[in-house]
Amino acid sequence: MGTRRTRTSRRRWRFEIRMTQIDAFSLDDLIPHLVEFDGLVLLDGLPGAGKTHLASEISELLRPSRCIVRLDHFLRKKTDKDCTLSDLTNNTALTNYLTNAPAGTIFDGITSFELAAKHVLGTSIKIYVKRVSKARPGAWDDGDFLSDPRPTEFLLGILWEYHQSKEPHKTAHIVYHRSD
Repeated sequence: MGTRRTRTSRRRWRFEIRMTQIDAFSLDDLIPHLVEFDGLVLLDGLPGAGKTHLASEISELLRPSRCIVRLDHFLRKKTDKDCTLSDLTNNTALTNYLTNAPAGTIFDGITSFELAAKHVLGTSIKIYVKRVSKARPGAWDDGDFLSDPRPTEFLLGILWEYHQSKEPHKTAHIVYHRSD
């Protein structure tokens, strides 16, 4: 794992982690990548994948330096019929919080990678949580959602578009395979 420094404006630099995508199948696989890491931890995935549960487990194991921000709290109020992905990620309260978050903060949310791309100026590690099937070993349960036509339910439609256009499951540094 290495870092790359890129200029985002005349005076600001963004440090990005460069690494090949890692598959983690347990906390034992995941935690060694986070112990020495003091940047922001971003958890993304579809609803019900286990992001919140994983955030709690990471925080518990790496205490006292980790706090959790549940991004869904900021997004919940912006789910009217005319809302777009851009509307979800352009939230003033969330922007203020993101830019002042302490090192080591864990961001748990359905569009956290996109939010970080727009707001976070710092080093972050992106973890995508995939819910996988025990009945069908290696099968991605949530993947069926992406192969279906765009859902008519409004928020699911936005999430479907986000996954189709941004492919967070492919751009993550670590893919955490969660099975029940």
